[in-house]
Amino acid sequence: MIDHLIRIAGPLTLAAALVACGGGRNPESSLAPGRADRDFGSAAANKLAQCVIDSPLLAVGAGLDAPGRLEVDSPAAGSTVGLCAGNTSFRVGSGLHDITGVIANTSGMGWENPLQVFSGLHTRQYSRAYVIESPCNGERILFVSADLGLIWHSLRHAVLEAIAADPDLNSHYGPANVMLSATHTHSGPAGYSHDDGGNLFHYGFDPTTFEAITNGLIASVRAAHANFQRHPETAPIQLAIGELLNTNINRSKPAFLQNPETERREFLNSRGEEIQTDKRFVQLTLGRADGSPAGIINWFGVHPTVVGPTGTTVSSDNKGYASLGFERIMGTDYEAPSGADNFVAAFAQTNEGDASPNLFIEEHPHPDPRRGGGADDLESNAISGTKQLAKALELYNRGRALRGPVDFRYTQVQIDAITIDDPAVLESLRHPPELDEDLKRTCSGALGVSFGAGAEDGPGPTTEGARCDSSPDLLAAAAADAEVLLTTSLRGFPGSWPAESVPPHLISSAAFCNRERTQDLEGADYSCQAEKPIFLGSGVSVLPFQLFRIGNLALIGLPWEVTTMSGRRIRKLLLNELAATGIDTVVIAGLANDFVNYLTTREEYASQQYEGASTLFGPWT
Repeated sequence: MIDHLIRIAGPLTLAAALVACGGGRNPESSLAPGRADRDFGSAAANKLAQCVIDSPLLAVGAGLDAPGRLEVDSPAAGSTVGLCAGNTSFRVGSGLHDITGVIANTSGMGWENPLQVFSGLHTRQYSRAYVIESPCNGERILFVSADLGLIWHSLRHAVLEAIAADPDLNSHYGPANVMLSATHTHSGPAGYSHDDGGNLFHYGFDPTTFEAITNGLIASVRAAHANFQRHPETAPIQLAIGELLNTNINRSKPAFLQNPETERREFLNSRGEEIQTDKRFVQLTLGRADGSPAGIINWFGVHPTVVGPTGTTVSSDNKGYASLGFERIMGTDYEAPSGADNFVAAFAQTNEGDASPNLFIEEHPHPDPRRGGGADDLESNAISGTKQLAKALELYNRGRALRGPVDFRYTQVQIDAITIDDPAVLESLRHPPELDEDLKRTCSGALGVSFGAGAEDGPGPTTEGARCDSSPDLLAAAAADAEVLLTTSLRGFPGSWPAESVPPHLISSAAFCNRERTQDLEGADYSCQAEKPIFLGSGVSVLPFQLFRIGNLALIGLPWEVTTMSGRRIRKLLLNELAATGIDTVVIAGLANDFVNYLTTREEYASQQYEGASTLFGPWT
């Protein structure tokens, strides 16, 4: 019917994707010429890798993007000084473990749809853990990427508690040097939050799923540590940066276009078009001194929302699909004993806040399965996952050796009571006059009524763009739809919560704007929420911020879903601060250590699309 769809009879499985060769060599493929310096372990593995590079799935959406700029402006990086000046030697350990929870009669964490009911399994979920140390200064970090929708504080607390109780681990790892990051699949079992709001649309807390996830996370940590202990030798870590096109689109263009034109035009492609989502694909290749591989970690910003809210199977979505594909090529043994050498491939998440994998969602809106380019959700998932897998294979063992130490910083911030009064910061904030305020501060967290609209990947019943200056009819309709959404989630389903059991601070009496009412039943202060009509209050206020250094790479762990432009601003800020120490690459690890919804720019917030309505602590966050 349309030429950009590739149709394959039946659901496209991982095995089918890895043998679906044909259609000629991908003209952009660069695996074959460099095969000798990227040996995947055997002739069979190299054949599978080449098959992926040649896959006809890579042609879906060809021409949507054009090559362009990948990174923000930054000062030239200085030199590392001290013991680790010039260091390229690192010790590594990798491990993984199953974290799949209940797969029947539950719903997906991320879709927040009480009508969704899982009844089967598409792909299992895994936690992938990595220990990295620089012997030159003895510092060590532990990074975990988990096939989960969200990292709630409850999961981090459980992992840290287990580490503290384990004599093999507690002298090496703690809150400061352990980072837990979610891939953000929307099709994993829900109900594992410590917060009532996180379980609100999922019939409450599910202890079985919580235990499966936490036990699996901890097992992956133990496996990575044991593997690290087995390998005292050091080796370089390779950093490669590539461009992945035709794999993500901006799903919130009305918000993105509120950002200043001069800023948007800092990122143009070869056709002179604004680049509205990050195309940068950053990958680390981890190996041993003898050349044997330990794994990869890469970061690319795209939502794992190909398998939609109408899906009935548990799935790790596109990032899990890509991880399983690389691990299959490398012969990963998922039943290997803890600490055994195993190739672990993490397709981790970065600033994906407004980046969708559903390339044709404007042409084929949800629930049309063709929105992702395939005949159904599973085929579309194979398309998105295969593109990420092919880029990872292309970059494997490529790039330059990381240079410098391992280091880390961790802090917690009371995010709902910050006044911006630093002169240098105020001078840097150049917002349009109509969005400016004399007093710039954050206040109590709250979701707006457009939260109920969901994103274009899986829309809800309310309307995006509901602002305090909207017409009374629009506000009233949005408020009514939001109340229906909330009421439906609390009543009328077996095992659901009675409405009277919901803590009163979660629910406002109706949608309202701060000009009319600034406090809820618990005395929270919403007076800084500006354009946002309040729907639900949020009690979370103390947030974790974490910074990992691996040589010249800095990884910033944030508990938000960060939008494209917010990510660009954060990376520019950090590069300006860190360049003098030798840092030249910054990656945002989104959805890390906790979860407090979205982080938009001030301009994006003003339009109150789904992402702005989900930026909890007001426009100056």
